[in-house]
Amino acid sequence: AAAAAAAVAPQQDVRDALATGSSPSTVSAATPSGLQHTGGGCSRNHEIASGSPAKSAPTAAAAVPAVELSDSAVSDTQVEASVDCEETDSSSSDSGTGDGSSEGSSEDPGKPDSPYLYELFSIMVHAGSAVGGHYYAYIRSFETGKWYSFNDMSVSSITDADIENTYGTGARASYSYSSMYTSSANAYMLMYRQVNPERNALPLSVESFPSHVNAMVNRVAEEEEAEQKRLELERSMWRTKVYYQDPVTEKYDDRQFAINKNSTLKEAVAEAHKLWALDGIVPAERCRLVKFDHFYDIPECSFDGCDDVPVSQLVANSLSYCDLLLETRGEDEEFEVYKPTAHGCVLKICLVDLSTKTVTARRPVRAELGWTVDEVKQWLAGKYRCRSENMRILADRYYSAPQILADDTVTLKSLGFYCSNKVYVAPAVEGTSDDEDAQTPYVESRLQKVLDAYLHTLTLKMILPAEEAIAPYREAGAPPGLEDPTDTTVADGTSANSEGQNGAEHVTMKVDKRLTVAEVKRKIADLMKVEPESFKVHRIHSSGQEFEVTRLTEALTHYAEPTRLRITMGRALRAGEYRVKVHLFELNPAAERNDSSSSAENTTSSSGAATAATAAAAADAAAAATTSETATRACTYTRGGEQFTSPHR
Repeated sequence: AAAAAAAVAPQQDVRDALATGSSPSTVSAATPSGLQHTGGGCSRNHEIASGSPAKSAPTAAAAVPAVELSDSAVSDTQVEASVDCEETDSSSSDSGTGDGSSEGSSEDPGKPDSPYLYELFSIMVHAGSAVGGHYYAYIRSFETGKWYSFNDMSVSSITDADIENTYGTGARASYSYSSMYTSSANAYMLMYRQVNPERNALPLSVESFPSHVNAMVNRVAEEEEAEQKRLELERSMWRTKVYYQDPVTEKYDDRQFAINKNSTLKEAVAEAHKLWALDGIVPAERCRLVKFDHFYDIPECSFDGCDDVPVSQLVANSLSYCDLLLETRGEDEEFEVYKPTAHGCVLKICLVDLSTKTVTARRPVRAELGWTVDEVKQWLAGKYRCRSENMRILADRYYSAPQILADDTVTLKSLGFYCSNKVYVAPAVEGTSDDEDAQTPYVESRLQKVLDAYLHTLTLKMILPAEEAIAPYREAGAPPGLEDPTDTTVADGTSANSEGQNGAEHVTMKVDKRLTVAEVKRKIADLMKVEPESFKVHRIHSSGQEFEVTRLTEALTHYAEPTRLRITMGRALRAGEYRVKVHLFELNPAAERNDSSSSAENTTSSSGAATAATAAAAADAAAAATTSETATRACTYTRGGEQFTSPHR
């Protein structure tokens, strides 16, 4: 009983034992299996099962220090279970032999081979408070005797001081509400094992694994190594887009590009050359990569003299978030030097040929904002192999007429040039009247007339009806009336006429954007040799939908270039006219007719009272004759100043 009472040593006893080197506390039990440790919630008790009732240990704060720690190392921590040697007639008959003596009572619990010697090998730790926290474990290696902390994915070596920190803070003088929230790290559960060389076993070594387990371990290791290499390679790659301008269409296209960051710029150019399959078209030596802004189609800067510089340095400096442009040059040409974007801009060049009265768009070029107009002329003359004398440059202001750059000394920046600018260049051809026209005021020059026609010209791509559909309208000499069978219905803005599908004629016409729809219809009427009121015009949008053009006074200034139109035969609406539908319900739904309702499309004039009255009377008659089988809704309307109520819409 005395030994059982000393099963758990107080915290101070253990600390004194560590300080003085005395033996650790012992735990007595009637049998080897009598040593137990139970815990629940925040209370932890050591219970010793014996022939007599179990005795309760102190509270958790005092129970936790009962971990058997020696003064040398935690690996020597042991708990000894001794047996009371005092012979009693009553207790020995329950736990020992029938003659009143216990067979194990003669064993010395202090001997190394005692069957009642247990060693601590694991401590479950709770860090936090009564309202929440975290669990982890301290585990001792059976091979080396060292202690390790297993905290989620982290495994680290610990010292004796780390274990002492789990002893607890001792008994509290008082328990208050705030003590529930006091954070600490205490031992939650202690795990022992009996010291018995015959029963104790070390963990399996890799050499003792079965062959199929070793094969699986090796396969997993190889897969992890391959994945690690893949991730390292992925981290070492730089990914971006490489643009290339088609020399024929002059349009930019892009492809995904990946290169190792340790590769040089020269190697990156060779990879981009392969990416665009330019072998046999232009050698890689006549290609280069420049920083590119696709939004403005502007080369931002070139990397002159950086052929041997690793891409990683270029990425760190300026290529982290940018695209590249693969540029090519002719055999006798030299690459231009592009300074950073803050100093440059793009000029979208349109060359004007006064002799042919044509305007040709050329591929955009890079210019510096610090250049003067005269420097731009000199640069353009060298690029397009023309004269700089009497060359005229005009800047497109989009919302106003082009502005001629008359002062050769001002810079592009002072003229308001920014990232992307459209300019018209009219070089003077020697031996022609271009020099004379250059001396003429711009508003009176041929250049103004050519540009005015170019800026206000709209291309109409029209689908005309088949010749058989147009012929009746030519013979009539006047637009057919409402009863014309070729008149078509327009529902939801989309033409239901199938004309133009078979035998249709595709015609392209160039008109002035400042013309109205009515004026354009007269031009189309002259082309088809019919009256303007004999056909309807439908505008085809990019989505494929077709809408009838009804606003005849509207100009074409906002129409896109080019605009697609479909022409269908049938009288169009006049001013003040609207297209409506009148539904006539059948008197008897069980009649022989297959259709339960007929729809007649009528065109009524807002100024013709007689026509409106006739249509209203027809609606009244239809409403009065409708049977009760048709769903109805009362409707009140006004006609001629009088109100009428109909049970039908």
